[in-house]
Amino acid sequence: MSARILDRIAGVPWLIHEGAFQTIVEIAAREPLDLTNLAEWKDRLSTEALATRPASPLPGARRAELRDGVAILHVAGPIFRHAGLMTELSGATAVADLAMDLQLALDDSRVQAILLDVDSPGGEVTGIPEMAAALQAARQRKPMIAHVGGGALSAGYWLAAAAGEVWVSPVANLGSLGAIVGITDTSERDARSGVRRVEFVSSQTPNKRPNPNTPDGRASFQAMADSLAAEFLGAVAQMRGMSEEALLEATRGGGIILGRAAVQAGMADRLGDFEGVMAELRARAAPSRMSSNQAAPPRNRQEAPMALSNSETNPETGAPVPEVKTEGAPPAPVETPAQPEVKAEATTPAPAAPPAPDAAAAERARCAAIMTAATPDARALAQMAINEGWTAEAFIQAQTAAQAMAQAMAQRQGLAGFQASMPAPVAGADAPADASTLPPEERAKAEWDGNAKLRAEYGSIERYTAFLKAEQRGAIRLISKR
Repeated sequence: MSARILDRIAGVPWLIHEGAFQTIVEIAAREPLDLTNLAEWKDRLSTEALATRPASPLPGARRAELRDGVAILHVAGPIFRHAGLMTELSGATAVADLAMDLQLALDDSRVQAILLDVDSPGGEVTGIPEMAAALQAARQRKPMIAHVGGGALSAGYWLAAAAGEVWVSPVANLGSLGAIVGITDTSERDARSGVRRVEFVSSQTPNKRPNPNTPDGRASFQAMADSLAAEFLGAVAQMRGMSEEALLEATRGGGIILGRAAVQAGMADRLGDFEGVMAELRARAAPSRMSSNQAAPPRNRQEAPMALSNSETNPETGAPVPEVKTEGAPPAPVETPAQPEVKAEATTPAPAAPPAPDAAAAERARCAAIMTAATPDARALAQMAINEGWTAEAFIQAQTAAQAMAQAMAQRQGLAGFQASMPAPVAGADAPADASTLPPEERAKAEWDGNAKLRAEYGSIERYTAFLKAEQRGAIRLISKR
């Protein structure tokens, strides 16, 4: 298995930092790792982007995440063409996965902008030009910025440059330009093992299998590396608006430089952290979240009238202005039938408008105001308000309305629960009882207060009670009721 992986690694060209490439070879060959190489390239990539808030996985994506309307696409570790054992074990990036995540971000209406988070030593050449072209096309549809917190080396820098705008940490590593074509020579080992390899190469194509142990063979491999480097340098120089000579000069022949020097040389655009890029992308995406029927405010612009020379035409009528020549005296004023009188005060320029606030700072202030006003039970509503571009005032109104609605629902639910806890009514319980069936004392109480005739006839409830008891014993026989 390791031999096949090693043959695969040796059989393709790479755009990768040397230390990372050597580590990949050692892992594939199952040889003791050169800890110096391993520590070197890991140290270069140890500074990760510091996000202060978590993101959620982008639905259906391999590794992309979504936060505040911004899709975060990760280019981390060595880059391979397809996903495999190496990418699964080492957390490397597969170009095929990255391309699918990019398309998902473009198709998802919730995604308003894209952040390409790059922290890679580079990788396999295959697929990098196509992936870079896809990123260039994607940034025409949605705002995109690449952020480099640790390193963007070789193929990693190619992809970062394709994003169009590159923000870097001051201590990020950029560069390692050029290509590597590696050949594994196992002839001595095979000879010790008694293995003899015999090959026959077609006579029409002698360079199909160049021999790296011959001058012609080495020249062939060197020409391939030079051609790949020319493609790399030409593409990156075009993306960055630089010359290849300027790129090589900035990196001292393809080496590695820090972020601050990269900005000064034109290989990056701005120093900034991860959260700064997020705020900038939210600010740029905010106009796309505005309602399409929201009219733009009228522009109060005053233009100074154009002065007419003797050789010009009247802008109101289109008629030529006759040229008037005088000698020894100032030229007479030219009269035109449709030319209005221009007063001196009309040319006074309007006062300059105050400078617009920084978009990123305004967006950060908006998000902070919303999160400050949010109650613990309204965090989800606050997140939606940030994503949808609400003002803090609009969020507070929505939060107040939501709280009132929640209280009303709680009251209704509480009343319903109380009613449900009451015992079921007894059939016929609502019907009034027949007083004649009650004992004398209770009957007297039930009839006394509501019957004025009884009170007038008996005078007191005690007399009426005594009458009812006598009637119950049969001592009194009622002949008729008056």
